[in-house]
Amino acid sequence: MFFDREKELSYLRSLLNSEPNQILFIYGPINSGKTTLLLKFLESLGDEGIGIYVNLRSRPILRFDDFKDLLFSRTRSRDVLPLVLASMEVIFGIPVPKKIWETIESLRDAFDYITDFLGKLRKKGRLPIIVFDELQVLKDLKVNGPLIYELFNFFIHLTKELHLAHVIVSTSDGLFLSNVYTHASLYGRAKYFLVDDFDEETALAFLISNGLTEEESKIVVEYFGGKPVYLVEVINEKRAGRDIEEYCREQFMVRLNQVKPLVRKLNDPSILIDLGEREVLEYDELTEDMLMLARENVIFIDPVRGVIRPQGRLELKVIRFISEKL
Repeated sequence: MFFDREKELSYLRSLLNSEPNQILFIYGPINSGKTTLLLKFLESLGDEGIGIYVNLRSRPILRFDDFKDLLFSRTRSRDVLPLVLASMEVIFGIPVPKKIWETIESLRDAFDYITDFLGKLRKKGRLPIIVFDELQVLKDLKVNGPLIYELFNFFIHLTKELHLAHVIVSTSDGLFLSNVYTHASLYGRAKYFLVDDFDEETALAFLISNGLTEEESKIVVEYFGGKPVYLVEVINEKRAGRDIEEYCREQFMVRLNQVKPLVRKLNDPSILIDLGEREVLEYDELTEDMLMLARENVIFIDPVRGVIRPQGRLELKVIRFISEKL
């Protein structure tokens, strides 16, 4: 379900009026609606641009051939350009004729084909916008060295050097982003845009517009804040006849029992007390406790702002409950 992301859509649509010059990182807490937003944006392009979406989390990527399968979409047509130019829909994977796909055996082959393909689109007066969703899944893959940095160099080549396409990278992995943010090769070549959970007012409006009472909506927001994935689940539970408060309490207990064992692993449990009291903590350097809580999706690392915070209202509620027992 898509709801009230006009500010974010307006920012993305501003890309249509600018020459590709930097990689755009779309980041935010888990399940904050980044993928839904990006697909909505690509769907809205019409004849103003060519929207290409590469989903990197649809299946495991263990070697180059796996990456190649996700990067490209094979067609039987000998010339994909007319098909792409005629399409007004989102293109899933970079289209490539099957016979050419069979000749792509290395990163260089892949990059050469993509550069040539995008160049042809630009010569036809069309602006390609490519989204790489959840790029962090490639962080440990090596193809003659770390693949992720080969990709970053290629993205810089497409944007800052050739100005062929806007490249958007989406991630919900704060640890990955913190490494990216400090990487020297990206300085001045990347920009960052936060897609957060809904604020309370928007969350309430979304729930009420989908059949919840005002009282039920306030209970939901108390437990889940504006986390879109939970709001949609609550709406589905309501339609199935479920008691809303019972469902919220159940999800709280599930999350509590997931987080409680982590407390014993903390070197300094006072981090939970601080998070419970202040919600947002500034950091100069990420501690082992912060890294562990981030890996377990209890906290969200925002390296652009230099802060950590709970992944969502549910995690904050759990942290406060545990903190009272410390």
